[in-house]
Amino acid sequence: MSSRILVATGLISYSAYLWHQPLFSFSKILYLGSPPTSVTCVLAIATFMLAWFTTEYIETPFRSRSIYLSKSSSIKIMAVFGLIFTAMLGIYIHIFQGFPERLPRQFIERDWPALTDANHGLNISCEYTEKFSVKADCVYGENPKVLLWGDSYAMHLAQGLIASDISFIQATRSTCGPSFFDAPHPDHSGYNVAWSEKCFEFNQSVLAYMKENKKLRAVVLASPFEQYHSGEFFNPERGTYTPTLDERVETFTKTISVLKSMDLQPVVVSPPPRSGYNIGGCLERVDSGLLALGNAAANGCDFSWESRTTESKYVEAFIKKIVDKTTVTALDMGKLICDEEICKTEQDDVPIYSDGGHLSKAGSAHLALKHDIFKMFR
Repeated sequence: MSSRILVATGLISYSAYLWHQPLFSFSKILYLGSPPTSVTCVLAIATFMLAWFTTEYIETPFRSRSIYLSKSSSIKIMAVFGLIFTAMLGIYIHIFQGFPERLPRQFIERDWPALTDANHGLNISCEYTEKFSVKADCVYGENPKVLLWGDSYAMHLAQGLIASDISFIQATRSTCGPSFFDAPHPDHSGYNVAWSEKCFEFNQSVLAYMKENKKLRAVVLASPFEQYHSGEFFNPERGTYTPTLDERVETFTKTISVLKSMDLQPVVVSPPPRSGYNIGGCLERVDSGLLALGNAAANGCDFSWESRTTESKYVEAFIKKIVDKTTVTALDMGKLICDEEICKTEQDDVPIYSDGGHLSKAGSAHLALKHDIFKMFR
């Protein structure tokens, strides 16, 4: 440890740790995601410069006993007033819920917490964690003949069905795509083999319900379908495995075939195209009038059709393969949100997205009514 550079870095390391968190966190807020590499480099340099400054002119002097002996009364008074001010500010913010007067009236009236809130469909209880069984909170209308099946990308279609006055039953489980023959095995913390087994069992219980309920006439299948792009799958016979593209297509095709064999009309709904940033967060920040940086905010949160993510392009190709093999009805969300050039993330003053990929509750209802996408169920 004789290197002066390493020693100096060690001395300011704690200050650097304290500074990097707000700098990088606020940059992500301002850029609505990860900032450009050039900005990241500047922030890294700024972190060490600020760390050196606070170590040299704040931490080091305060470690000296002389400052306490010579100015102990002043320091105590300043500390007391600082605590009082902080407490009063916290009480004010709590009582008045921040400083709402700094925001435009339109922003406050829009109720952004509701627009960007997680969309569980009919009810949060429709976020199934065990085998499927019909719950009263997960049924809309009388004598439902449509089953809404899939993961969170099925949940966000519920408001569209409600706005279209379509009676339906919701059978959804987050991350658990609609398939009878396998389950995704995501490479994320908490998604282990036991989770994949639960997902597989859930979809099998949905199949059992379909066989028993003779009143059903149609099934809406929705998912981001990214699990068909890459990653592992699970089924009880093979365990976890990585299928080829052809196997992925064949597996989903078999699910469609099973539905048709039960005289059910399958309708596959594609996910909305993605931009790579939090669109709902972008719309909220731009509407608030607060500072936002980067191309996303500069374009009013809209993005070009060509700039949609690679995953979005893959999913479009995947669904096209399914349609070609099965002639299943497919609803293309991309055509509802985008033209040949631009994807409009806000339409008729309605924010379409709640986050980076899901529809807002208002956006789901708006698209369904504007384009009458569920007319085949009337």
